[in-house]
This record gives sequence, structure tokens and C-alpha cells, in this order.
Amino acid sequence: MTPDELKKRTRKAPEERRQELLAAGLRVFNRKGISATTIEDITAEAGLAKGTFYLHFSSKEEVVAALRDRFVDDALAHATELLGRVGVDDWWALVDTTIEAVIDWHLDRSADVALLFTQGMTEDTRDVLQACEAKLVDMFAFGIRAGEDAGAFQTLDAEATARMLFHAIDGTLMHAIMSGTHDRDRMVASAKELAPDGRSVSRGGTSWHNSEEPLDPRWPSRATVRSGVTTCASASRASWPRFASAATNGGCFDAFAPTPRSLA
Repeated sequence: MTPDELKKRTRKAPEERRQELLAAGLRVFNRKGISATTIEDITAEAGLAKGTFYLHFSSKEEVVAALRDRFVDDALAHATELLGRVGVDDWWALVDTTIEAVIDWHLDRSADVALLFTQGMTEDTRDVLQACEAKLVDMFAFGIRAGEDAGAFQTLDAEATARMLFHAIDGTLMHAIMSGTHDRDRMVASAKELAPDGRSVSRGGTSWHNSEEPLDPRWPSRATVRSGVTTCASASRASWPRFASAATNGGCFDAFAPTPRSLA
């Protein structure tokens, strides 16, 4: 093989080089900090010449912004893929799949999260991430409304339910990643308890959502919830769902809790 042929075989597409620089920048930023990182550090980490850097970026700040944009684009693409399964997959199987997929997606990108939500957090980044968050909550709400239309589950406020579920899962993930101590299976199991199964459960032909009294005596009644009394009850997911807190004002508990999972 001639040198020219070897050069052609080893030449990489510009986008591939760009991704190599992003990956190198992410590693160095998390290791040294953004302020202490130089462009030479990034190119050395990537095994590339300094001149190659300037073919793709004008500064290390531009690398951080590109990492942010990639994170957001990937998050929205991932959510859109899951949303495409609404109405196709079994409703509650999709709920469980979505929970697992969201948690795994974030854990697989722990380095991005650790960077973007700490030292990489600028005013522009905050605006971009908040806009992404709003879109993701809208997607959650769309899925919940579609499930309600199909009779799979019931809420009084799909948007409020979507927002509360999103922030419960997202906030737990952020804490786990930032602290460096996370148990994936435990988080998945706990998140699934936040979305109790909406398969039809009734007592005397009336679901709990249409009755003042709970299906299980250990649950708070609507009157108790409306009074603002905090109630916390738990058991295995197979027997009855756990609601971490029923402290509400004017019925927020109703919006949070879909129709309960089957009582086995």
C-alpha cells in the first residue's frame, strides 16, 4: 500500500474529527475544570494537531456550547423515539420502558450532566436546557393524554402530572449523578412506583378516582388529602402502590396519582 493510499484510508470525515474533539474536551473539562483547560489539552487528549481544533471550533467555550447542544439534541431525539411508540405498545409496558430508558440515557451521559449542570452552566446554557425541559414535559403530557383517551389511565391534569413525574425522576437522577452514588435498579423500581398501574380497579363498580373513599383503607381519603394532611404509606409494588407524599393543596394529589395499579 502506497503512502497516498494509506493517507486516504486513515483520513476521517470532518464530523468524526469534531466528535473526537468533543469527546476529548468532555474528558478534560471534567478532569481539570473548564477554566484550567487549554486548547492544547483538548487536542493532546484527542491526539490531534492544534490546527485541527480551529477547523471546528474557535474556542474552548464553543466546545462547551457544542456539548450542550449535542446533549439537548440527543435528549429530544430519544424522547421523540419513545413518543413514536405511543398507541403502538402496551400502555403500561411503555410506561415501564420509558422510565428505564430515561434513567439509562442519563446515566450513560453522566459526564455530560456533571459538566453542563455545574461549571458549564451559563445563562445561555440555562435557557437552552430550560427550553429542552419544557419540550420534554410536553411530550410526557402528550403521552398521558393519549393514554387517557385510550382509557388506559386517568388524571385530573395531564400537564401537572407530567411535570411532577418528570421533575421527580430528573431531580433524583441529577442528585445521583452529582453525588456519584447511584443504584440504577433501585431508581428504576422507585420511579415505577411513582406511576402506578392504571388497569381498571373498582370497588362496587366505582374507581377510587370517582369516589371519596380510597380502595385500600391504608390510602388517604380525598377529604384527608384536601385537608392538607401529609400521608405516607408504602408496601410492595405488587400489592399496592406507594405514594411518597399526599401533602397537597386543593386536590394536587388527584393530579399526581393515576388510577391505581391492580391490587393483588
